[in-house]
Amino acid sequence: VAEPRLVVLVIGETARAQNFSLYGYERNTNPKLAQEDVVALSNPVACTTYTTGSIKCMLSHQDPKQLDEVYEYLPSYLHRHDVDVIWRTNNWGEPPITVTSYDKAQSLKQQCRGANCHLDDAMLVGLQERLQASASGKVFVVLHQKGSHGPSYAKRYGPEQELFTPVCQSVNLSECDQQALVNAYDNTIVHTDQFLANTIKMLQQLDMASAMIYMSDHGESLGESGLYLHGTPYSIAPEAQKQVPMLVWMSAGFKQQTGLQAEQINRQTSHTQHMIFHSVMGGLGLSSEAYKPNDDIFAIN
Repeated sequence: VAEPRLVVLVIGETARAQNFSLYGYERNTNPKLAQEDVVALSNPVACTTYTTGSIKCMLSHQDPKQLDEVYEYLPSYLHRHDVDVIWRTNNWGEPPITVTSYDKAQSLKQQCRGANCHLDDAMLVGLQERLQASASGKVFVVLHQKGSHGPSYAKRYGPEQELFTPVCQSVNLSECDQQALVNAYDNTIVHTDQFLANTIKMLQQLDMASAMIYMSDHGESLGESGLYLHGTPYSIAPEAQKQVPMLVWMSAGFKQQTGLQAEQINRQTSHTQHMIFHSVMGGLGLSSEAYKPNDDIFAIN
């Protein structure tokens, strides 16, 4: 009997690709992930510059602007087809969905031990046990981060993740020294690096063929051209708000079941949030009339 199949989607928040060392940033903001077999997919682009629009985009099988009400979002669709769907969030903004279990970090942190329980780390509490107890042969997990959400960047990471100093402590970002602002933001990326590495370490403990996909909802402006934060109308938004990281990790069992090697999944020259729906379907070994193999990073044609 084949190992159960598990796909974890980590929805990042406000992370821009240009500040990830995995995308060539000169600062080492990804020290932990650099030690894992992680693929940084080329040229990933967000659908929108705000959270709710981008999450709809990831969970839809086609452009949400054309999405008819009769279509379901990915978690509801999978849940209806007997996939064990686990949604854990340290954020907000997902569309109406039906899942097997839904937990907010606020409630999970009651069982959390350690210094960073007020951060995204709380979403991993008890998750390994929950996955081991799953009776389903196919499991889909979403972890929705608070990530790098501004303007209080300095509150988005633990003390051991403060690699770059001095940091901007003000919420009035234009009052901050530019370098101090970038330092605080880069430390939030170090936090995400640690969170993703911890997620991978947990997956390595499981007897499941697993894959993790991480993609941020949108990027961020850090004072370039006088712009801060995000949400600029898409047609005039700078690249910093649109270019996001998209990372993939696969377990040995997943590679064996799918016959995939890490280098095969980065064969397209650019990637969009539309690919999430189809890649999760493909990663779970599912197909339907809504599924497009051309948008599935795991489908080697």
